[in-house]
Amino acid sequence: MKPTDILKSEHRIIEKVLARVGKACDKAAAGSFDAEEFAVSLAFFREFADKRHHGKEEDKLFPAMNRHGMPLDSGPLACMLSEHDQGRGLLKAVAEALPAARKGDASAQNEVVGSYRDYIAFLTEHIYKEDNILFKMADQVIPPLAQAELETQFVEFDKQGIGEKEKTAAAA
Repeated sequence: MKPTDILKSEHRIIEKVLARVGKACDKAAAGSFDAEEFAVSLAFFREFADKRHHGKEEDKLFPAMNRHGMPLDSGPLACMLSEHDQGRGLLKAVAEALPAARKGDASAQNEVVGSYRDYIAFLTEHIYKEDNILFKMADQVIPPLAQAELETQFVEFDKQGIGEKEKTAAAA
């Protein structure tokens, strides 16, 4: 399996949780705020989507692409790195508002829902760019032997695992 196929399969997992959070946002807008769903999803996005998935991209894939001629400080890789930071900022906004939202603060609940809606739209577009543009570039510039080594690095990276809350969010 190519490293980009691994990343694409992780995108499908992330999209399932994005869809669930979208439904939770709709329910919250209708008056039923599920703080636990938002908290479990936040843990999933921070641990799986950011630390594991984006970690593989930032620590393994992007440097491999850079070694094979793609600059890190401009172009597609710089754009993806910047977008990863934007996503972290949106999750930070959720994390900051969630404690007050749990206590029933309507303004904080609106902030959680709004930040999550922004995150869903943002990450959906980001995933599209990676699946349809960046990963095709990676497949072209990284030679087969280097791709095999990258796949091994991904497996080792994954051995770090994720916690039970994150597994629950991914499985639901």
